[in-house]
Amino acid sequence: MYSVVPPEQPEIVGYRNGSVVRVADKLVPLNLTCRAAAAKPAATLTWLRNDVELALDNVRVAYSTAKSTVVGGKLHDAESVLTFTPTDDDNEAVYTCAAQNEALQRPHTVNVQLAVLREFSRCYFDVFSVYSGLRLVVFQTGCGALRWVP
Repeated sequence: MYSVVPPEQPEIVGYRNGSVVRVADKLVPLNLTCRAAAAKPAATLTWLRNDVELALDNVRVAYSTAKSTVVGGKLHDAESVLTFTPTDDDNEAVYTCAAQNEALQRPHTVNVQLAVLREFSRCYFDVFSVYSGLRLVVFQTGCGALRWVP
């Protein structure tokens, strides 16, 4: 007899489901690690960005096996690491990991949303009627702020 066991709810390591991942340095690659444990057979893990499946170019997948309490069988863990360098287009993007095996009709999912730190390069100036001799003095009042969006 062949038994199937659905995977546990997957997790994106270090983040709660639905949490926001703040990205401060867009030059550094981001690693998101998804784990789905205790399945038979091992879960297949798939990454999506805004509900669109990502190509496997940026994904590393590993599977491991552990002894289980299932009679006559072993349960399998799956791990997938998504590595990419965030851009401004990733701001507010939702990254989802979906875990699926034949024991499930629909995959179990977990997701995070990115908040990418943006730089605004617009400066503005206020001109005051302050004269120093024959010179007009211009004061810079705002420039190039970094801020989290949203």
